[in-house]
This record gives sequence, structure tokens and C-alpha cells, in this order.
Amino acid sequence: MILTRSFICTILLLLTLSCQEEKQVSKENVTNAVVPEKPVNNDSVNISNFKKFRDAIKSGDDKKNKSYFMFPMLNSGLWALVENQDIETGTKYSDPFTESDFDKYKDVIFSEDFMASLFSVEPMKLTKSKTYSTLRLKKQREELELTYWMQCEYRPADEMILSLNYEFDDKGEKVETSFIYFFSLDKNGVPTFKKVMLAG
Repeated sequence: MILTRSFICTILLLLTLSCQEEKQVSKENVTNAVVPEKPVNNDSVNISNFKKFRDAIKSGDDKKNKSYFMFPMLNSGLWALVENQDIETGTKYSDPFTESDFDKYKDVIFSEDFMASLFSVEPMKLTKSKTYSTLRLKKQREELELTYWMQCEYRPADEMILSLNYEFDDKGEKVETSFIYFFSLDKNGVPTFKKVMLAG
């Protein structure tokens, strides 16, 4: 009978020690767990980042402008943008799109129309509603009267889209075309260029 009680006590002691070890391991796992950082979702931060982006482009400071890109770039759509501008020569280009290419074609990427539209955006309204469309501007290009404007959108937490849109009349037919710029947003809401797409 004494042996039986001793055996039972030993088993109970082992079970107690085992439970304590499991609790300790569990506590360590909780302590060491990596908590993913959530993107900043703060209107004042988004307004500030948008203004910094806009001002950097206006300044013409190459260092600041390039900070919004990751060179060299593949499948960025930037060469298609250049080819569209140089359509008369029919020149074709191939990836990658490099930092030196940016130096050469930055005025094509951020054209006068892009700049005029971008500075028509009201950052506070954009960040509040997550979408914004500028007033329509007009310009004459050769025999065509162009109407152009920018549509902006913040997509949930991690993307900003700037769409430069054109509309004109071609022999009685209304034609529309768009240059759509996609930017990813990091955890602090800072944009980085991803790609540009041509539509229409």
C-alpha cells in the first residue's frame, strides 16, 4: 500500500512539473510572437505624404523623385508611355527601365498635363473620401481641343491610383484615353510607383 501511494505521488509530481513547463513555453511563445505592423490609416499622415509627393515632382529634384521608384523596373508600363509619346517614329523599347532612363524620360512620365492635374487635387478631400476627381482643363494640341482631368483613389490601406484622363472630338466621334498610375503605400503611407497602364 505504501508503494502504491508513493507511485501515485510520483505521477502527480511529474504531471505538475509538465503543466508548469507547458505554461512557461506558452508564455514565451506569446512574448516572442511577431505582431504584424498595421499600415498607418491616418488622414493627416496621408495628406502630408501626398503633399510631399506632389512637391517633390514639382521641385524637379531628381533625388526626391527617384525615391518614389525602385530601379531597375520590369513590366512597369513606362516604356509603353514613352512609345506612346514617340508614336510617330515607331521606336520600340525593352525592359528593364533604369535610373538613367528615368533621367532621360522624366518629363514624359510626369508630363505638363500630369502636373497641372496633380496640383488641382485637394489632398484633404481625397483622404477623407478616398476618391477625388479634379475639374476638367482644356488645351489645344495641333487641330484638337483636348479636355483632361485626374481621378484619384486610395484603395484599402495599401494602394494609390492616379488616372490622367483625356477626351477629345475626332471628326464627330468622342474619343477617351487614360494613363493610369499605380502606387503601393508602405506601412507609413509613403507611395512607391508600381506601374502605369494605358487605356482607351
